[in-house]
Amino acid sequence: MNWKTFVPKNLKKSISILAVVLIAAGGWYWYSSAAQKQEQGTVQPIAVARANIEEVVTSQGKLEAKQYVDVGTQVSGQLKAIHVDIGDTVTKGQLLAEIDPRFYQAQVDAGGAALRSLRAQRNRQKAEAVFAEQKHNRNSTPVRVTAVR
Repeated sequence: MNWKTFVPKNLKKSISILAVVLIAAGGWYWYSSAAQKQEQGTVQPIAVARANIEEVVTSQGKLEAKQYVDVGTQVSGQLKAIHVDIGDTVTKGQLLAEIDPRFYQAQVDAGGAALRSLRAQRNRQKAEAVFAEQKHNRNSTPVRVTAVR
């Protein structure tokens, strides 16, 4: 089917004029919006004023101490108190932290109880040895039996 024979002439002209007007309007809109946008990288003038300069700089890196101090203990355990803060200056022999003494006090108490128990066992064995010696002496002496009439 041929569209020329199917569509009347007036309608063809109207559609053509409408298409040209839409294309022209779209071109005008694109040109005006592109003219309003500032190009990136263009220099914009600003007013100069006297003021303090403050700038926040964020960076990543590794901070290292000026001097290292090795801290160690002869025992380990849970800390009861810490007497210094990060960044404090410390001296040799200064108390830095306290370890909770309850665990070690319980070990000392258990050791004392075990020692008392062993001493009691030793005393019992000494008493048994004295008793056994007395019994031996009594049994080893000859007994004279005399007849009673």
